[in-house]
Amino acid sequence: MVRARKLLGITSAGALFLCLKVTAAQAQDIVPMPEPAMDYVSMSLLDLGEQLRAITDNSDDCREMVPIFSEVFERRPDITELAPALYSAQMRCALERNAFADALQHFEDWESVGAPPPPIGLYLAGAAEDGPKSVMRLEAILLSSDETMLSSLRLEYVRPALRAARKANLSPELERISAIAIEAGALDHIDQELHSELASNALSVAAARQDLTFAEQLLDYVDYPLSYTRLLGMREFEPIWPAVEARVGSKFEAITSSFRESMMAAWDTDQGDSDAMREVAYALYFEGDLAGVIDFVDAATARDDLAATLVEDETWALNLKAYSLDALGRTAEADAVFEMIGQGDRELRPGLVNFAINRGSRLVRQGRWEEGLEAAEYAAQIAEEDGSPFARSLTLRDRICALDGLGRTDETTQLLENLHTEAEDLPGLRAQGLLCLGRDDEAAEVIVDGLSKETTREQLIEDMQPEAFEMFYTHSILPKMRDLMATHPEIREAFLEHARVIPEQFYPAASLVH
Repeated sequence: MVRARKLLGITSAGALFLCLKVTAAQAQDIVPMPEPAMDYVSMSLLDLGEQLRAITDNSDDCREMVPIFSEVFERRPDITELAPALYSAQMRCALERNAFADALQHFEDWESVGAPPPPIGLYLAGAAEDGPKSVMRLEAILLSSDETMLSSLRLEYVRPALRAARKANLSPELERISAIAIEAGALDHIDQELHSELASNALSVAAARQDLTFAEQLLDYVDYPLSYTRLLGMREFEPIWPAVEARVGSKFEAITSSFRESMMAAWDTDQGDSDAMREVAYALYFEGDLAGVIDFVDAATARDDLAATLVEDETWALNLKAYSLDALGRTAEADAVFEMIGQGDRELRPGLVNFAINRGSRLVRQGRWEEGLEAAEYAAQIAEEDGSPFARSLTLRDRICALDGLGRTDETTQLLENLHTEAEDLPGLRAQGLLCLGRDDEAAEVIVDGLSKETTREQLIEDMQPEAFEMFYTHSILPKMRDLMATHPEIREAFLEHARVIPEQFYPAASLVH
């Protein structure tokens, strides 16, 4: 299990900073509270004072800071200046233990006696999966007109809150808040990484108003090509489809060209920025320049100790290189890339679970059943410790499909039960597992039910669009959900109620070379 490590720290000035990477995996198990480092209860107040003065930035929150502050504050509640230090230490200790709801409560205690940075509360509300508080805190920040507060927002603080709000069916509130904030000029003060996220939310408001002018303004901020599958396909956006289609252009050429120019400019500014390097690789891939992807990634990662020194952004770029090699028929070279990505210590390779899953899925999608099963089982071992329900569901689906391909369908019963449990909110994965087993009617029931629910509809609609829009994968021989629309009219009816099949003129150029 990947633990939520010291996400919050205290500097000598008492200010807080966030250093976080939140995934669903981190919230699975609450770590027990460790024993105090010493018997602080039996100490004299004088000795406790000595312990208090000995606290440094490196002191352990759970074993030292919380018990010391708690004991001193219990004996001397008149020393009110200790309250903020106690509550902030309790908050960090809760984070260490993956107890996100507790961390949020301690933050609120801290708020009652001090003024901690608001974005931390937003992050904690999201990590605790508290949708209403996530919306409340996001609204307070975005509509505050406080330039300092707005400029302190970061994508990694906001995303957990957005996920929590959507899971609580509060998307309309997010859309309303985003639209008001943008019209009030908030984007002038917010980090650029958030512009696309907030503008995407506000597009629903533009569509509801049938306001093409506002839609065009918002679309200028939405530059990631994959964002447009949703916008082109969901019937919710039909009133603004003319603006969306103009922004995308024929064969996605307008949006991919715009994205490439933007990413190339960022890379030219700082060629030591691994994030910019990764995005250039994506930009070339989306344009269908697969040879360009390979050459660029090779040049950007050229060093003798690459396998031992990979950073996560480089690994994503190499993943993309492997898919490009696949599309060009250079399968053995793509195999070698994935083998290299998978080397090294899991503790030192951030996100290794993602690439282990991608490797297994790729082999299964290619019909390489024996290799795919072995790779998927390895990915399952990692996902059991480091993965989210989504990650575990992917490995279950891949193992089911590989076993069926090997004629070992009788071994899939428990895996399918586990898939239904893990993927309760992921009907697409459940349906894919059933399709591999030839259980089309059951898959159809899962899909129709998923299309009826707001929380699962959008992803299902994207999954059921033509294969041209599956740009970030190698080609698959597995049965596809979209094919059921031809044999199960109830699926087609449910799909067309909320979406359209995106017209061929908008098929991305990248898909034409796959």
